[in-house]
This record gives sequence, structure tokens and C-alpha cells, in this order.
Amino acid sequence: MSAWRSRSGGHRLVGWSDLAIAALTAWVAPMVPGLALMALAPILPNEAALFASALGLALAFSPIASWVGLIIGVPLSVLCLAKGRFGWAVAPLVGLVSGAFAAQVVGVGDGIAGPLGAVAAVVFRAVLAGMKPVAFQPV
Repeated sequence: MSAWRSRSGGHRLVGWSDLAIAALTAWVAPMVPGLALMALAPILPNEAALFASALGLALAFSPIASWVGLIIGVPLSVLCLAKGRFGWAVAPLVGLVSGAFAAQVVGVGDGIAGPLGAVAAVVFRAVLAGMKPVAFQPV
């Protein structure tokens, strides 16, 4: 798979249900490590426990605000896929922009929203590529 390119017109190979499954996966995925960090925090030393608790809480509750980033990021991803420009290196850029913009809309710090958006976009692209790999093979 190419870092920058995908199949031109690849959006036609990806259905609405594929987009919904990928978006839902990217939306709820941060909850798993968040809950794991919160469960792990009590056995860590003081400062590490505080950090793990705070990060875990942010990740576990990120779906409350991250849907705004998906509303921005999914159409942008489909546009990139249509143009043949949704390689694995483009996805985190789309997520970074979507997360930072969503942070401004929702009013949370873009210091965490941008990087979380980048990770969510990589998860989104990975799920889509797993379901429809031909859409991501440049021709």
C-alpha cells in the first residue's frame, strides 16, 4: 500500500455500511485503552497513577465530543479516497485537521483532540482497508 495514494475513485468501492462500521469503530476504540488505564492506575506509583487516571478518563469519555471530528473527518476521507489520495500517511493528517477543528467547535483543547483525531483516522482507514482492500490499492 502506498503512503500517499489510493485507488482513484476508490470511494465507489466503499459502501455506506462500510463507512458506518469504520466510523463507529474509530469512535468507540479510545474507550478500550481508556478503561484499561483507569483499571491499571490503582497499582501504579502516585504520579504515574495520576497520569494514567487522567489519560484514561479522557480516552474513556472521548466519544462524547469526538463525534464532531467524525462529522468532519469522514467526508474529508471520502473526498481523499475519491481523488486517490488516501494513503496510510494521509489518514493521520486528515484526523489531525479534523480533530483540531472539532476541538475549536466543541471548545476542548486541541492539544489532545488533534492527536486523538490522527489516531482515530488511522483506525478508520485501517478498518476500511481491511474490509475493502482493493479501494486502497493504487492503479
